[in-house]
Amino acid sequence: MIRSTFVSVAILCSSLAITTPSVGLSGADSPAVDVYQLPFDFRDEHGSPIRLQRWRGQTLLLTMAYSACRETCIYTLRRTEELQRSAERAGRQVQVVVISYDPNVDSPATWLSYRRHHHFTREDWHFLTGDAESTASFARQLKFPYWVYDEHVVHDFQILLVGADGLVADSANWASRSADFFAAASKGCHPTDPGSC
Repeated sequence: MIRSTFVSVAILCSSLAITTPSVGLSGADSPAVDVYQLPFDFRDEHGSPIRLQRWRGQTLLLTMAYSACRETCIYTLRRTEELQRSAERAGRQVQVVVISYDPNVDSPATWLSYRRHHHFTREDWHFLTGDAESTASFARQLKFPYWVYDEHVVHDFQILLVGADGLVADSANWASRSADFFAAASKGCHPTDPGSC
């Protein structure tokens, strides 16, 4: 009976995420906030204190996830990998920042283990955890809707492109999950000839 309930919840979570696309953040819907000025304190996967202002002047792919998530988060992070590769083909360097939805579980040690297990080992990937209040406020300000259903965190797929100025330049969600932020810049690049980028 427990297994059946777990499967039902997993299906429900997956269905909610797929059938309830979040509103896009392009144009007027973009959060009018300087991401690098947000006052939230996080710890990275090594336990070091950090704020987002550490990346001011750089371009970020910013998303939220949690280590116990088995579907939407993995898809989100694999899609983030693809976008980072596209940026590199276009000759652009981006940092990837992942904020935990579940600070009660995602300690620095948990994130470090998660990174190793899923091979997210690049040095320009950063997994951060805040406290519960900061997490909720961060998600609200940057329009990452989520809620807790029993022991599960239910949320949408979303990746934000944050410019060097701290403003959200673009986003990908379920409705625009195939969008490539860097496609126009990489039209002159050929996968077989990295030197063309």
